Amino acid sequence: MNIIYIVLATLSGAMITVSSILNAQVGKKHGVYIAALLNNFFATVIMGITLLSLYNGFGFSVESVGKVPWWAMLGGIATIIIVVGSNIVIPKMPVIYTSLLIFLGQFSMALVLDIKVNRTSISLSRILGFVLILSGLIINMKIDYKKA
Repeated sequence: MNIIYIVLATLSGAMITVSSILNAQVGKKHGVYIAALLNNFFATVIMGITLLSLYNGFGFSVESVGKVPWWAMLGGIATIIIVVGSNIVIPKMPVIYTSLLIFLGQFSMALVLDIKVNRTSISLSRILGFVLILSGLIINMKIDYKKA
């Protein structure tokens, strides 16, 4: 596996946490839906500027967008769910728990997609990894809530 991909994936994961914390702060002040709108608005502006500077235009044509399957555009809806959900949850629980729960959701969906879309079989190591992470989270939460 290429080290650049490992670093990029790790950095992306870290930015999910940073982004969630920053968006939750906006959500506390302006509400979770306005925070989601602002998040996506600023992301659109920044990507627009990036595309203009890299490609002397937006780097795609209207025709090419029409060639993308309609369901692939549902990623935008997923982004809204991620941002709004994080804005609601992060102020209510420690970031480490939120991050682990988000990871468990990602891990679960990755397993389902690997099985259903990529037609890969579930390995014992994947299931064991999932169970270990879930067990650690549950044990840690129980210890923390007994202290509170």
